[in-house]
Amino acid sequence: MTIKDENGDLIKNGKAFFYEEKNENYTEFSLIRNGSALFIPKIEYQNLRIKIVSESFLPEEKIIHDFKASKSYELGFQLKKDKEYAIEEVVISKRKPITVKKDTVTYNVERFADGTEAKLEDILKKLPGIEVDDSNGSIKYKGKSIETITLDGDNLFDSNYTIGSKNINFDMIDKVEAIDNYQSNPLLIKADRGDKVSLNVKLKKSILNISGSASYASGYFGNRKQAYDFGGNLITLYNNLKSFSTVQYNNLGLSGNNDFTAKDSDLKYGKTIDDIHTTASLPASRWNFNNNFIGSLNLIYKYNKNTSFKFNYNVNDDKVLINEQTRNSYQTDQVNFENNSSTTITKSILKNFFSGEFNYLPSKKIRVNSVFSLDNTHDFRDGFYTFNDNENSRDLLFRQTYFKNVTNITKVFKNEDVLDFFFKLSSFRGNDNQEFLPNLQIEDLYSLQNVEAQKNVLSSYINYHKKIKKINLTQSLGFKSYDVNLESVLNENTGFNNERNNVSYKDISFFVNSNLKYNYQKWIFESRLNFEQKKIRYNNTSEDWAANNFLFGNESNISYVFGGIDVLSANFEYKRKPILENYLYDNYIRTSYNSVQRNLMSRDLQNTTSVGLKFWHNDFENQFLINTSLNYSNERGQYFSNLNMESDLISAVYFFSPRQNNQFTHLFNLTKLIYPIKTKIKIKTFYTRSNYFNIINSEERKVQVQNFNITLGFNSAFSSKIRFENETTFGFLDYKSDVETENKSIQNKFTFVLVPINSFSFISEFYTYVPNRKEKATFNFLDVTIKFLPVKTKYSFSFSLRNLLNEKSFVNTFTTDYSQVIQAIPLLPFHFSFGGSYRF
Repeated sequence: MTIKDENGDLIKNGKAFFYEEKNENYTEFSLIRNGSALFIPKIEYQNLRIKIVSESFLPEEKIIHDFKASKSYELGFQLKKDKEYAIEEVVISKRKPITVKKDTVTYNVERFADGTEAKLEDILKKLPGIEVDDSNGSIKYKGKSIETITLDGDNLFDSNYTIGSKNINFDMIDKVEAIDNYQSNPLLIKADRGDKVSLNVKLKKSILNISGSASYASGYFGNRKQAYDFGGNLITLYNNLKSFSTVQYNNLGLSGNNDFTAKDSDLKYGKTIDDIHTTASLPASRWNFNNNFIGSLNLIYKYNKNTSFKFNYNVNDDKVLINEQTRNSYQTDQVNFENNSSTTITKSILKNFFSGEFNYLPSKKIRVNSVFSLDNTHDFRDGFYTFNDNENSRDLLFRQTYFKNVTNITKVFKNEDVLDFFFKLSSFRGNDNQEFLPNLQIEDLYSLQNVEAQKNVLSSYINYHKKIKKINLTQSLGFKSYDVNLESVLNENTGFNNERNNVSYKDISFFVNSNLKYNYQKWIFESRLNFEQKKIRYNNTSEDWAANNFLFGNESNISYVFGGIDVLSANFEYKRKPILENYLYDNYIRTSYNSVQRNLMSRDLQNTTSVGLKFWHNDFENQFLINTSLNYSNERGQYFSNLNMESDLISAVYFFSPRQNNQFTHLFNLTKLIYPIKTKIKIKTFYTRSNYFNIINSEERKVQVQNFNITLGFNSAFSSKIRFENETTFGFLDYKSDVETENKSIQNKFTFVLVPINSFSFISEFYTYVPNRKEKATFNFLDVTIKFLPVKTKYSFSFSLRNLLNEKSFVNTFTTDYSQVIQAIPLLPFHFSFGGSYRF
């Protein structure tokens, strides 16, 4: 096939799609290279329809009737210029090119780039309405956490999308689409769009069938230890196969993706023994002494137009060294003492995650989908402590195995009603072990804690979706069953010997839900009613009881859309539920080297009421975005703590009380591009106030907590040769009870970018942090990076200097209503590295 434009010039890039004549879904495609495309059919066609698509041109189609695969065909296509596309280019080129069409906002990423971008994540941070969390890579769009990142519409990564955002090369990307009302099931798009959001990455049409990159960087720390960071990624694009794989190994504190085992917390049982981890409020690359390997394989295979398979495998193998100096000061009317500790910990973590998906559409009206996942974690901590001048050792071992299967069958009827059937099964096994040897100067002292938890969940339900003009109705009917078993043994000769728990907890419920959504002109009304009959059976060594409860819940929301870009929304929610599952054991478990915990069982229920108000202003054309919300929630019924505090032991007993907890939250986000000076400003505030009570050494205390943060930032023009960026954050945390404790902090990050010539950039970042203004300790960090990213070559190089001021340690302050923790953490010393990458 030969493809030309109206002037007879060859079309450089594009795609040719091949269909059976009356079928709307293409079965095969070929890439257009320099005006030609070759097609060798893999399946039989009766009448072959060919559609040619190229950016900025109108598509053209031809049909070959009575197609013979054994015969050769020479076809010519002449594409006409898309006038609408040309007009759009002229108008939008005056501003940042953002196109809004229904639920999709499309970003032309090249117009936001400044020459410093290497990966997808780098450009996402510069797109209006999109936020990237520097600590874990999680992404929000218009204030909502995204579901996934798709690649040309294919969901390769599911919720582990940071594998893609941190590793997809920027030079592969043509556009980024932000999608409101994302629905992964194509048969539900008309019936139930939902309120989820996602991102879609559109790759350049010039990307080859096999593309990728390999990189290597090496240097030295100030202590002459070698620093290294190397890895690579590979992307394959064929008619029936799409895949993305990556590997990375480094000792620079870098993490390639977020914790892919952290999701589905409601289907797992949490750790009962306190983990050992650093809680520094700095990026992990400052303090994380690691040796980290991450690997990932993600692929979709389309067996035919109706059947596809997906497979994902992720591995994270990390070895971390932690050294900390900690001072804990406890002060109330009844308590006044201080503990000092020094910690050296070696942490080894191995996480493996597998998932697979089968998707089958036997017709346009039926979809069968089944997803399974399996993850396994082995986490070992080996530590030595000096606690109030006594030497101790503590070894921790966490092992977890989790399996889940979700099967979904969707049927669309002739009247466009939809029946959606789900079957879900999951199984969790966890084992927590702690070996604690207190005061090594005294022989034969020991404490051994073992906890084994199992949780099996089974549920099945049917959703029936019906649309009547502007009303969407969804009726749900189903059941769910939770089965939890917990066994623990504490053997020690230091005070709590032979403490045992043997708990069985069963929760079976049948539910009926009704959801109504009504659109009237600019108004949107939505209400969800939940009815549930729940039976709970609880058994341990001292008690055995059952309880039946009828539960009711309601979520209602009303929204008004005005001006096309502004939305005002008010919501109300009421729910009633048991909260026993997190407080199952009634005998002591040693949760750390100086703390024990148990619970007093209760079959009482928690009632929660909340009201909220939200406002969005989404002017993408002028890059003026506002997102603000007010929310008040009241909880009647909660487990509160009764603490008995001594200098060498803190024992906690959690008990249920019908008292109220309340919380008020306010959030405000604003970003605005001031076009005359080509500068973007950002204002972000967060305020929360909560009230609760606790008991310490038999003294009842009412506590009020206030937390306020405000961030002010600006970012100069992307296209300028010189760019400045500054972000300042003020933090305030205040606890009021019988004593008042507060903490005020300041952070400031100033970035200077110089791009003297194309492909060459100089980036300097100066970061200042005052974690506690009373302590007046200031920590300063200076980093410099030089990048050479030529567009027309396959090579790129970088040279980086980190922690040039060689800050050796960081002192962090944590405040609660009864304590203040001051923690000193060593930092990665000054280091430099030189690296290069090759793209193919």
